[in-house]
Amino acid sequence: MDRARCSITPGTNRRTKKVMNVPTTEETIDKMLRAFDFQKVQIAMLSMAWKWSALERTPNVEELKSEARRLLIEVATEQPEAFQLSVQTGGFVASRLCCGILALSFEIGSIKSDEV
Repeated sequence: MDRARCSITPGTNRRTKKVMNVPTTEETIDKMLRAFDFQKVQIAMLSMAWKWSALERTPNVEELKSEARRLLIEVATEQPEAFQLSVQTGGFVASRLCCGILALSFEIGSIKSDEV
């Protein structure tokens, strides 16, 4: 889908409006899910006997993709006034960074300074 994007011409204060092929949020999420290695996540979960409590088993690849999509949609659409936003569940962490950049990761371990 073509959408207009405003930019400022360097060295001037003129704003120009260019029609660019800017992917929609849905297109971006689809690309992310195609590029993410869900098989690797499932293998890691199986090796640790990691089960999702709602399923009482390790999720299959399609279930992993579905949950990742849900989280990415949530961070992309919730609290538009928030500069950055992150949600996590079942090992997945979905984030909306500055400038609307979306990120997806799967965490096996982490620590925060207030936990030591």
